[in-house]
Amino acid sequence: MSPTCQETPVLEHTKENAGCASISGHSSPEKEPADWTEGHQNHLTPEQEVKLSQFKSQCDKAGLKNASDNGSLDVSDATILRFLRSVNFDVDHAFSRFYVAEERRRKKHGLEKFYENVDIPSYETSRRMFSQWTGRRDNHGFPIFVFPVKNFTKSKIENWISALNSSHPGQGHDSLSPHVLHFEALFDNLLHFTLPLCSQLPRPNMDVPISASTHIIDITGVGVTHFWKIRAYLQAASALASTYYPETLGHVFIIGASSFFITIWDIVKKWFDPPTLLKIHILSPSETTATLLAHIAPEDLPKQYGGTLQWEWGNMPNLDAPAMAIAGGLYSQKENGEREYLQGPLRVTDDAIQLLGTIDGKERRGSIPLTKPTGTSESSQGL
Repeated sequence: MSPTCQETPVLEHTKENAGCASISGHSSPEKEPADWTEGHQNHLTPEQEVKLSQFKSQCDKAGLKNASDNGSLDVSDATILRFLRSVNFDVDHAFSRFYVAEERRRKKHGLEKFYENVDIPSYETSRRMFSQWTGRRDNHGFPIFVFPVKNFTKSKIENWISALNSSHPGQGHDSLSPHVLHFEALFDNLLHFTLPLCSQLPRPNMDVPISASTHIIDITGVGVTHFWKIRAYLQAASALASTYYPETLGHVFIIGASSFFITIWDIVKKWFDPPTLLKIHILSPSETTATLLAHIAPEDLPKQYGGTLQWEWGNMPNLDAPAMAIAGGLYSQKENGEREYLQGPLRVTDDAIQLLGTIDGKERRGSIPLTKPTGTSESSQGL
């Protein structure tokens, strides 16, 4: 996707960026790489190593440094490589996109500061609107998210937007309104909590930091009318993700598709770039369970999709045993004996989980120690 795409406020009815984003599907003649680690950290060709170095040099010239860290580059290699992979290691194109994204995040809209100080109840309301982490991982170690589209209705979206605008008047940063800021806070949680946490957990390729997620998009019960009412919101969200958060999708499994979906696929697939399209799999009912189980262990796949995991959309993450071993402090014990998962924004560092956000205008700060297992990847910083 071109870095010249207009900045589209997510979940707003606009026609800009109509062709700026993209999703894969079985209709594409291209194929995914046989080895998903190609182009990732510790799996670069000599030529890709050179391009990574060139990218860092451009960051140096542009002043993208962290003065509090002895002038070192204030971004991980995993992040840089996401931008490079998104444009087939075209350094100038990747850096152009990266620079715009960084300036937008840190200066123009102050997205990092917003994430650190977001109102926790408002954050949780926003989190429950979109794709949610089950607390489990697929066979690569990617976190698994689930999104039943039938719950994403025009009336719910409008009520959510209206509520945020009313409760956070004047909170918009420049052209970004409150609901856009809250939507992007969910990406911050992915990049600074979920992915770094998963990078500290055992998986087949321990030398590759986890920088992408797997999504089960359930369109069961979604008809043409429903889709048509929400299409502008979905398109704007896809455009924002593709432009500012490239290569954060590992696999996308679209399940529950009825005959109508084929008629609109030619429209939908224009929202996504070719690399993303390669990662999308539209599954028929007869192949859904077998395909999901080929990528996800039964104990990590929700029961409603053929696994054994007790988890439904709307639940908080149900962490697997390795995650509980290092981050069990995310749970507290309720009076009735049930476990309660910690709400609100979080950030993973090398040895702790930082508690962020605000409640009634007061900052929530603190940390939960991490017990890092041996053999994990080096980087747990934000991706």
